[in-house]
Amino acid sequence: MGQKIITAKDAEAMKNNFDAFIDIIPTVVLYDSAGKLTGFSMEVPPPAVFGQMLAAVATGDATTLMNLFTSEAGKPVYVIPYQKPGTYSMVVYSPNYPIYSQQITLAAGDNIVNINFETALGGGENVPVTATISGTITDKDNPATKLAGANITLKTRGFEKTVTADSDGKYSIEGLGLGLYYMGVSASGYALKADKVSISEYKTITKDIALPAGGESLTGTVYARKFPSPLVYEGAKIVVVLEDVTETMLAAYTATSDSDGKYTINGLINGKKYRLFVIVPGKKVEAISGLTAGLVSGVDFTLKDMLPELNVKFIIDGSNVTFNIFSLKTLPTAPTVLHKKVDKASLQQSDGGATADTLTAVTTSSDTWTCVVPLPDSDLYTMKVSATDSAGQLIDKYIEFKLATTAKIEVLLNEILAEGGDVNIDETGTDPSAVTVPVGGIEETSSGATNLADNSSFSAYTATGEKYYGAMAIGGATSALMSFSKQAKTTTTGMVSDIYEVSLENASIEKDLLVTLYYDRASVTDNTLLNIRYYDTATSEWKIIGDQQITINPLDGTVSAEMDSTKFSSTGFGSLAKTMATQSSQFAVFNIKTTANDDYAGTEFTMYNFPNPFDLNSKTVTITNPSATAQANPNITGTMLKYSLPSTMSGAVKLYIYNIAGELVRTIDEGTKTGGFYYYVEWDGKNKDGASCASGVYFLIPKVGDKKALDKPVKLAIIK
Repeated sequence: MGQKIITAKDAEAMKNNFDAFIDIIPTVVLYDSAGKLTGFSMEVPPPAVFGQMLAAVATGDATTLMNLFTSEAGKPVYVIPYQKPGTYSMVVYSPNYPIYSQQITLAAGDNIVNINFETALGGGENVPVTATISGTITDKDNPATKLAGANITLKTRGFEKTVTADSDGKYSIEGLGLGLYYMGVSASGYALKADKVSISEYKTITKDIALPAGGESLTGTVYARKFPSPLVYEGAKIVVVLEDVTETMLAAYTATSDSDGKYTINGLINGKKYRLFVIVPGKKVEAISGLTAGLVSGVDFTLKDMLPELNVKFIIDGSNVTFNIFSLKTLPTAPTVLHKKVDKASLQQSDGGATADTLTAVTTSSDTWTCVVPLPDSDLYTMKVSATDSAGQLIDKYIEFKLATTAKIEVLLNEILAEGGDVNIDETGTDPSAVTVPVGGIEETSSGATNLADNSSFSAYTATGEKYYGAMAIGGATSALMSFSKQAKTTTTGMVSDIYEVSLENASIEKDLLVTLYYDRASVTDNTLLNIRYYDTATSEWKIIGDQQITINPLDGTVSAEMDSTKFSSTGFGSLAKTMATQSSQFAVFNIKTTANDDYAGTEFTMYNFPNPFDLNSKTVTITNPSATAQANPNITGTMLKYSLPSTMSGAVKLYIYNIAGELVRTIDEGTKTGGFYYYVEWDGKNKDGASCASGVYFLIPKVGDKKALDKPVKLAIIK
């Protein structure tokens, strides 16, 4: 049941379109305590009203459809037969509501479980249970120009929806749950725009987008060879990305070379620099930097063979390790495979074959092989895979494995460096965990660049046909590597997933990475407590990934959270850091509150600071809620701010500090905070430029979302 199961807009879309009617019907899915799918059902309208519903669908009669769906006689019902008594996770999906899940216990015989979306999702009278993103799409240079017909796509894990701006440039996307959403906007004659929106409470969020004019184009021809006679290449993928590290999100322009080898990229911004990639299976991923739109009009490429390159993954079932080996180019023969009870470095230094067990790779499909290794013990082993291409070029791949690591994949980031993408731990299996790299999210470090493309692989030219000298080849084959593995969960309090490890080699992190982890549905009774933590090796603690915005997908049993790229320091999240050549971190899902702070049961927002007045010398303060010390360092130089957030006030918290003249001197962004807890944060007495503030009185205005949290500002006094 629910007031929004069907809307007037849905009814209009259903007119003479039975498929649209099917799409709107709620579905119910059951998973047993082991996470196995045991049942599925669509909610079917009762026979008494089914004929009336079909007639209303045929005519697009929204009023009749909505009345039937909400009437006692027309409420749809679902039936999932043949279920054994026991505990199950029930997941309910309806397009106009967030995905809902709850744990249920089935007894022998018939069981009736009714779901009302409004009450199940915590709603009530005048309490919304969904969020809406709406706004206006305009011309960046002429804001009065509204871009009718612009396409807006919103997506997150398990959800994607595209709408079109109306004649006034306005759009609205309803029925959204809490979480992080990625947005893409396009309009004819304008540049592409990528952005993201965080939804932390059920309300309408205004997201206006201004698109810059995109009047420039880039064309060219892709050649398989130039000599002795030119041969063009059809089907090459061209990716063009803005070279601007200040953008939070980057959009990728894509095209495919036609039968004449030609491609065209439209919508580029005059005067902006772009990077262009050419992606062809079995060929080097060519990358050309410094292409200024408006100055350069075309780039031709001559493809070059890549060295043999391999991606490897394994899954452990019992004591057997099944390896899948993927070649990025066609090989004349299967690779040779051997393994030995040593670590990777030792096998690399030895001759490899003299004392190692040799295995035969079994071909399963084109350029893919499988082999199985039975492990007699829990020790560390290393697999060596050797592949030779038709030109006699050899590549050796080494991958460590042991029984404790139940799954692992190692992939070269060739295409991901160009256009972003997912690294899935088990794409065809039961674990949907993944690391998502946005466009421009990872770049190869110079120390890892191998076999770089030379400038003879391309030629750039201006609109008048003159040679363009501003471009430079920056990459050919790549050694940027990501490894994603997992091991069984431990008995750590609150842990409800396996432990996942993300490792990078020869790569730098430039944008926020999204970590999506699979959790144990059977052990979770309250989704609102789910969060992702990383293991801090320095303190031997599991810590929250910053002020994370969690996205929960009960349908595939995953939790997603972003790793903020601005917080990658020399230590980063564990040791996954921005500047290290080899880096890794462990992550896991927890089902305990996301803050170490004590619970706050009050209904009013409160705030004060201590000491007050204060100087800018080093001092140690006393944290009155001891469990909050994990979030607050008592050793400070300024003053400690303590605030209590009621359970009804979850949201983005920002603290604005003004001087006596009313000038804003500092903004402290606390990120999204969960209501019902105490929080501590230091103001070090410095302004937004990092300089120490003068002695005097200052005023702090706290805001939660876009609303003031207090009627009066908090007074702060600095004395020197």
